[in-house]
Amino acid sequence: MMSVDFSNLILIDYLSLVLMAISFLYFQLSILNRSNDKSTLSRASLSFVNSLLFISVVGLVVQPEFKLVANNELKEVRIITKSTNTDIDSMIDEVEENRGNTFILTDVMEPFLNKSKSIHLNRNVISSPSQLPIRMSRVYRGEPNRRYSLEVVGDGFTRQQIESISKNKGRYFQGIVYEPPTDKTIGIIHPTWNVRMNLGELSLFTAEFQSGSSEDIKDKNKKSAYVVRLLDPSGQLEGEKTISNSELINFKIIPKTFGLMTYKIEVLEGDTVISQETIAIEVINQSNLRMLILQSSPSFETKQIKNWAGDNQAVVVVNTNINPKINLSRLTNVDEQERKKYELLALSESLLAGFDILMIDSRRFNQLNVEEKKTIANSLDDGLGVILLMDKESLEDSLPFSASAEGWLSTRLVGKNNQSALYLESLKENNKGHHLLYESAISHISNGFEFEDNKSTPLISNSKKEILVVQLQQGLGKVSYSLIKDTYRWVSNGEKNSHSLFWQHLIKNTARQRKNEIEWITDNERIVVGNKERLCVANKLMSSDLYQSEIHSFRDNKVSKVLFNKVPTLTNRYCASYWPEASGWHHLRMGEENKYQALNFYVYPKDNFLADHKRLKIKNTLKYKEQINSMKKTSRSKTAFLYGKIEIWIYWMLIILSLTYIWIERKYSE
Repeated sequence: MMSVDFSNLILIDYLSLVLMAISFLYFQLSILNRSNDKSTLSRASLSFVNSLLFISVVGLVVQPEFKLVANNELKEVRIITKSTNTDIDSMIDEVEENRGNTFILTDVMEPFLNKSKSIHLNRNVISSPSQLPIRMSRVYRGEPNRRYSLEVVGDGFTRQQIESISKNKGRYFQGIVYEPPTDKTIGIIHPTWNVRMNLGELSLFTAEFQSGSSEDIKDKNKKSAYVVRLLDPSGQLEGEKTISNSELINFKIIPKTFGLMTYKIEVLEGDTVISQETIAIEVINQSNLRMLILQSSPSFETKQIKNWAGDNQAVVVVNTNINPKINLSRLTNVDEQERKKYELLALSESLLAGFDILMIDSRRFNQLNVEEKKTIANSLDDGLGVILLMDKESLEDSLPFSASAEGWLSTRLVGKNNQSALYLESLKENNKGHHLLYESAISHISNGFEFEDNKSTPLISNSKKEILVVQLQQGLGKVSYSLIKDTYRWVSNGEKNSHSLFWQHLIKNTARQRKNEIEWITDNERIVVGNKERLCVANKLMSSDLYQSEIHSFRDNKVSKVLFNKVPTLTNRYCASYWPEASGWHHLRMGEENKYQALNFYVYPKDNFLADHKRLKIKNTLKYKEQINSMKKTSRSKTAFLYGKIEIWIYWMLIILSLTYIWIERKYSE
């Protein structure tokens, strides 16, 4: 069954059609008026051949499309992406041999654009896979509803390229064929580290080493002559390890000052550097942290905490209860105009509003009067973070702030000696919550702690899985109950890093959350030069829906203007498209008039973390392949209707056969 699509009739020379129609009628009448000695069969055959001749001539001129019942055979389209084992000459030869259905990405051709062989391949070179439908419509112009099978050769697509081609997901491609390269790119994969951190905080760089050697891949236990090194921003060696294929790498990074830092990770084979990666970290000055310490008596513990926080530029006020009538304050990094207010310390909600965290021992808390305790409770509801340093006596008494939406804390006497134990009862688990035993022996030898997920209630545990710090939410603030003692001894025993790490984690997850007016919410792991990046911020300073900002590149001292648009469905969300042209640190400044804030971000070169970049491309392409193939799995089993044109030679063959028959019939009939 065929139905003709006459949509192309507008291209016909109507005069030619009229002349052909007149000719057709003339021949038909001549056949009917011929002598009666001709049989009816002869006249009918001549009439049929004459009609066939007319239709063939019209078809040759019009070339209409026919709706044909077709099987599910898909037209194959190939796209060549960058590969770990790229042979550009063979790729160019392949494109030239299959110009109708083979395309190649620009980044593959860039190093070879001057090759004479590649001059005539402009039509087959595309900058993005999203251009495939346009190029295919030109190549297969006569098949607008044709469905294609896409074969991807090489490493595959980046996340941005997948997003661009996904706009036509399932519209053109009925399936994707993709086999990732077998050869691995040597280098570092799965790198993770803290991009932004406070001064004094530790950042742990973790990664995995991937060897390109097939022998190393087969034998994971084989030790190869690879060495990985960590270099600080000045180029000094901070750490070095010998590694083999698939081995995990980790380095502790402890910046010595604040600012924009670029560390280096180098991989060496023998004496040759085969890979060098940049690790960008923004170290923030802790001057924003404001800490109030209330203690019942002087202690080495609070002295060491004060020294550590003060060295990291935090404002620290230590108030000691000398006797019931006299309190003594020690001030660190406090401005002159505020010194009198803190020297004559009187607890009030307005005073506590100026602090991010309050650290108090349980004995000093019990010495406070009812109004002072109520002041702390109200400030806790408003967002103040409180660290309560517990002792045995406080466990046996009622615990302050022990109830919250998560549950409550309670004490019980357990064991033969009626030892005090602290229990965290959970409302969500039918009162079967975490069990916490009081440990009087915890000291500098028990610093093998483990940090729990800060969303959960247990905050810090020791190596025995016993909880040392437990946390409850109280209004907008958090209160952390700490049983760990004598951390000051860590410093005297050379454990400065452990001391810093412990208090950084505890304070960071307890202190008042003072959010900046502008915050990064861009989810890109690494912004890469030359890629179209979507930068998004949470901006509370802006009142308009559009804001033009400037991005300053430190490397080439170039300023680019970008337009941030407000996202209608999200509060205070602004996003902009940005094409970074240079690698290195960039500075984004946003705000109105005299009220503004600045953000910094790092742009990586294309060859940075190349092994991981190619790993992500393979992962993205395999995921896209699964989506398309699963989407069209059922539809491919059904019969499809395709539009197509009859080949021109068929029309010519019919015309020649028809004219030959008419000539023979006339010659032998006379």
